[in-house]
Amino acid sequence: MPSKNKLPLIEKQAAGFGIFDLDETLFMHWDSLNDDIYKCVIEVLAGMLKASGKRVSEEAMDEATKASYAEHGLPTIGPARRWGIDHTKFHQGYHRLTLDRHVKPQFNERAQAHLDFYREMNDLLREARSLGLKFGILTHGDDYWAHEVPTLMGIRTHFNICRGIDGYQGRMKCTDSSLYTDFLRDARYYGSFNMVFMAEDREKNLRVPATLGMMPVLVGVTGKKPDIMPHGTATYGSVIKALRVVVRMRRDWNAQLDAEDALRVQLGKGTALRPR
Repeated sequence: MPSKNKLPLIEKQAAGFGIFDLDETLFMHWDSLNDDIYKCVIEVLAGMLKASGKRVSEEAMDEATKASYAEHGLPTIGPARRWGIDHTKFHQGYHRLTLDRHVKPQFNERAQAHLDFYREMNDLLREARSLGLKFGILTHGDDYWAHEVPTLMGIRTHFNICRGIDGYQGRMKCTDSSLYTDFLRDARYYGSFNMVFMAEDREKNLRVPATLGMMPVLVGVTGKKPDIMPHGTATYGSVIKALRVVVRMRRDWNAQLDAEDALRVQLGKGTALRPR
């Protein structure tokens, strides 16, 4: 067993708040969904360019969106800058089209492959909340995506807040520390960063949270771990394994507080410190 000093941060102490990425962390894409998303990106881009009187070939749109995704992690930033279209409308437009045309009509059928995964996730989130934990979803999608996808999954009620970056001026998780400050404020979490964990499927999105003192959690790691990760990063094959750890640590922490409170009362040092 590794020494406690070598354990990832999330296995050293209980968390009070958890921030989750959505896509490929909580919500598992089916095989054709990424292609469907890309088609919606191109369709919305083409419509916006046409409305602004610009004639752009499909080849140029394809090149611009793919280059944007490679550079920025989003297919929308590059084309919006290049052709002077409204980035927020573009970003929101393709998410809404994808949801209404593909995700909502197909979810019940496509989710069958991950049914056990979603059921256990739901159970773990419910137990964690009963232990006093609070959660939020922060996605590089838009607010509509952030609300509707967890609703389809049946887990929306477990989250105090579900937000996309369109509500935060397009600030990115991988570059902007103020995004987390504002997100936690909106979630009405006023504790310290070191009681917050961040669960992601992309290592680069954990770097900023780690510098703030959060507990970084990288999920979807089934092979070799990334060579360079933020200090104290925990790696798990799925978010389910991460949630099991979170629940165990919180349960143990609560039990310790209960024991301390009982001893305090027994020794006549006043009432219990922990509210019942």
